Amino acid sequence: MRLLLPAGTTETALIDGISAAGAAPELMEHTPSADVEILEYGEPVMSPVTPVSPNGCPTPAAVTRAVREVVDFDVSVIDAGLTQSTAAPTVDLD
Repeated sequence: MRLLLPAGTTETALIDGISAAGAAPELMEHTPSADVEILEYGEPVMSPVTPVSPNGCPTPAAVTRAVREVVDFDVSVIDAGLTQSTAAPTVDLD
C-alpha cells in the first residue's frame, strides 16, 4: 500500500480566520514541509517547529504518522509547491 501525498503551500492560508495550518501566519509556510517530515521521520527535521493550530492542537500529520506505524504503508510525497525545503524525499513535478 502506498500513499501519494501532494504537498504545497497556498496563499489562501494567509486569509485571516480561514486556516488552522499554523500557530501564527509567519509559521504557516513551514507547515506542509514539517508535516511531510513528521510523516516520514516522526518529527520535524529541517522545519523549525511542530505545526499546531492557533488553538494549540497538534497537526493531523501526527495521527497519520501513528497510523503509518501500525499499518506500515509507503509514502511518496509530490512537491506541489512547497515554499520551504523539507528533509523528506519528494518527487518534483515542476
